[in-house]
Amino acid sequence: MYKKFIKIFLSFALLAVSEFSAAKDYKHLVDIPGGVTASEMVSVAKMAAQGRRWQLVEQSDDSIKVHIDHRGVVSDLELKVIGKELSYWCEGTRTMKKKKGINPNTGVQKTYVSTESFVPEKWIKNIQIDIDKQLSGLSHRTKEH
Repeated sequence: MYKKFIKIFLSFALLAVSEFSAAKDYKHLVDIPGGVTASEMVSVAKMAAQGRRWQLVEQSDDSIKVHIDHRGVVSDLELKVIGKELSYWCEGTRTMKKKKGINPNTGVQKTYVSTESFVPEKWIKNIQIDIDKQLSGLSHRTKEH
């Protein structure tokens, strides 16, 4: 009995450790132009995300974490400077009401709520566009000086 308990406990412990240590799969967002520091890049990313109504959760010298809860979408986004690029990692959910059909007895539309894993790629693309615009302004200013 004791050995069986130890095996089960170790199996769960190994599973927990493997889940905890799973690396985040960052995706490329934008290249960082020469002359732009990591902290400047983080500042630009922060302004772009907040301009799109993402809420700042955490900030460091090389990354920010932002959160959004809008129209049934709840997502956490991390923007991180890795080498000479800004990359992102995002996870979230989308909750939607779906039509199931009409109740033949009452004539009332039946609906149910569905929640699924969802990454708001179009919203992230909007942040990318805003970052590109701000970086374009930064590069013009650095060339003038």
